[in-house]
Amino acid sequence: ILGGGIAREHRVMDSVNLTCTSNSITLKEDGFVALDITLEHSIDTNIEFVLSSESIAAGCESISATSSRCIISTEHAGEGLTSDSEFEVVEITAAVPMGYVEVNLKGIPTEFVIGNAYPNPFNPVVSFDYAVPVSTDMAIKVYDISGRVVSTLIDNVVEPGFYSLTWNADQNSSGVYFVRFNVGGDMTTKKIMLVK
Repeated sequence: ILGGGIAREHRVMDSVNLTCTSNSITLKEDGFVALDITLEHSIDTNIEFVLSSESIAAGCESISATSSRCIISTEHAGEGLTSDSEFEVVEITAAVPMGYVEVNLKGIPTEFVIGNAYPNPFNPVVSFDYAVPVSTDMAIKVYDISGRVVSTLIDNVVEPGFYSLTWNADQNSSGVYFVRFNVGGDMTTKKIMLVK
């Protein structure tokens, strides 16, 4: 399955990045990979898995009343597996033409969260962690004490996931600043202090 002409046409992957929700698994980048996935789910004789039409080969089988095994071979990023019921990933093994590779599995947040600034006070770099549960328009801007925008950190559509954001205030003077997160029209503001 992994050899032949197809494998030579794609970039070499040394790891596979996947995101997982309660009912889907998504491959984050293109590249030829085979996945062996063991899932646990509630006792549900009618659980169905939908495999991507982009898959080269794919199939799922029940291995007990509460677990299933899915094999997916694909070369395209995107949703590889979805289900009409919730499941939990027990194990994933990934192989590329050169052998087995590490799997980086990240969950999708269930709610929008903005962490506190760290460090705060700061000099000259401050960071924020935030989580986005759905694809949404997002603008993150830094304002000075008089309400002027001094920096636009993000102003575009953000995909679901966990993020870390850094602002370097090296060119700004000491003082109080406000970081405003505008997410789909809802606004949250964090106060930070630059001390040089």
